[in-house]
Order: sequence, then structure tokens, then C-alpha cells
Amino acid sequence: MNRPRRIVWIDDNPSRETSAGSVQALLRVRVDFRNVKGQDLFDELGKILDGPIPFMVILDHILDKTAAPSNNVLRTGTPVAEALRNRWPACPIVGVTAAKNRENIDAHEEAVYDELFSFQDFSHAMPCLGPIARGFARLAQGITDSREFLEILKTPDEDTERLTRVIPDDLKRNFRDTSFASRAYAWVRRVLVQQPGFLYDQLWAATFLGIKCDSFDKVASMFNPARYRGIFALPDSPRWWASSLAEILYGRCHAEPGKPSWLVGRNLPGTGPRDYSVCYACKKLLPETVGFLDVISEQQRPMHLRCTAPHPRFARQLFFAEARMMMGAN
Repeated sequence: MNRPRRIVWIDDNPSRETSAGSVQALLRVRVDFRNVKGQDLFDELGKILDGPIPFMVILDHILDKTAAPSNNVLRTGTPVAEALRNRWPACPIVGVTAAKNRENIDAHEEAVYDELFSFQDFSHAMPCLGPIARGFARLAQGITDSREFLEILKTPDEDTERLTRVIPDDLKRNFRDTSFASRAYAWVRRVLVQQPGFLYDQLWAATFLGIKCDSFDKVASMFNPARYRGIFALPDSPRWWASSLAEILYGRCHAEPGKPSWLVGRNLPGTGPRDYSVCYACKKLLPETVGFLDVISEQQRPMHLRCTAPHPRFARQLFFAEARMMMGAN
């Protein structure tokens, strides 16, 4: 049975009702904005939980303007999200908070949300809400085994065996568990999509093809069939199947299989020497990988393997690219 296409937004800042209207217009889903400013949050939460499971819950993380009890139990969205999760384990819970609060939220608090967005960036995050909600709704219908999960991921045949081996055992053992949707979302978004190996972001895809990240737009349409369109594919973070990139590249450029992809990519139509990728560290051509600038930086650049070293903060994972950082950085 399909769940009602209704989003519940719980917030003690009534000015955000305008954003709720924007979400409703964009997704064409009714948004039930619950203004809890000055309200008894226990009472309001009870009313919400007595209703049908929604398509999604959007929840303000800081709820300090409600008529909450003096013990401050419900002064943040964390216990509210936990109560929602206990009642509706297959419902996506998205937190929003002011940017100044974002850095002060610890890992435990953040973990109760499937996503947590700074409200200042929420307009950019809104297009992601639909794919998240639809993905949860699809998984809530039931998954029987790894094969069906791979089908929902739209896995290329070439990757089926390897990807089956890296799906976490706790997911494989509990396909029918009510919490599967949330746990699957966490793995897809934090591991499969985030860690290069099966999927590449634009920087990795461009480096694999031997071209600059900015030049990837020149050939993106050619590699459109390689784009990830499986469950939870979000418009703000496109990815491409590495195996499909290689298949299209070698087929289009008529290159022998053993030739490095970053060298074959020089023959891509519409590109030239100005598009060739350059190593950030030594400024020479043909970098084979992508590396972090230092131990703490999140910034990455194309680099040669010889110009990088294994990153000490990341462990090696089977079938995923090794995380590396610029040689000599600390």
C-alpha cells in the first residue's frame, strides 16, 4: 500500500512556512507545516504520531521556542527524531538548522537524521528531497534479496559480482527489517556514492578520462549512459559508473583494452591539449588518481600516484579506490 504523499514539517520558526510552500510547489506533495512555537511539543508530537506515516518528516534541530517542559528534554530535534524513528522506521527524517548551529551538532545528534541541512543552503537541497522520499517509499515496499537490491541500484552487469561482495552483511541479513530503508540510504549515500570505486564524481571521472574537471562538460553527453540513476540518485551530486565510463571510452575511441584510460581520453572528440589533465603536485600531464591536499583538507585534486601517499585517515576497502594525499603534506 502506498503511503500518503504528505510531508510533515515540524519547526518553531514560523517564517519557514514560506520554504514549506516552496517544497510543496516543487515536489507537488502536500506539506503539513506544524508551527510549534509556544506550543506543547509533547502534545503536538503525539498528534503527529497518531496520524498516518508521511512521505517524509522535516524537523528543525533547535526547538528552543516551544513550551517544552523545564527539563529541556525536547529543546532539540534529537529526541523528537528518535520518537519518530521508533514509530516510523521506514520514514526519511531530514533535519534543518541554522548554519551557526551546524558545526556544534555532535555525531550522535546528527546520526538520528537521514540528512541534516543548513537552512541557509536549503533552497539548493530541496531538489534532493523527492529522490530521498521516493527511495524510502520504494524500499518500504520490500526487498527480498541482494539481486533485487542491485536491480534497484541499476548496477551494470560487469559490477554485479563485486558489488554483491561489498554490500554490508547487516543489510544482506535484514532486507525485510523495517529499518532497512534508512540503513540502506546511509550505505548508498555515505559509501557507494561517496567513496570512489564503483562510482566516480565529476573530478574522478574527468581524471579517469585524462581531462580536466572543467572539460568534462564537453563530453558529458557522450557518457550519459554511464550516469548513476539508481535509488537515491540526487541531482546535486551526479555520479558515473566507472565500468560504464571505460566501456564507452574504449568503444568510442577504438582503443585496445590495455591502454590507460587517461591516455585514451586524449582522443575524445571535442577535446584538445588545453583539456588534458595536469597533476596538481608536479604540474605534469597524465595524473592517474585523485588525492587530498593534506591530512585534514577535504579538497582533492588530480595527481600522479608517485606524487601521493596513502591517506592515514582512511582504511583500504575491497574494490574501492585507495584514498591518497599529496606527498609531503601533513
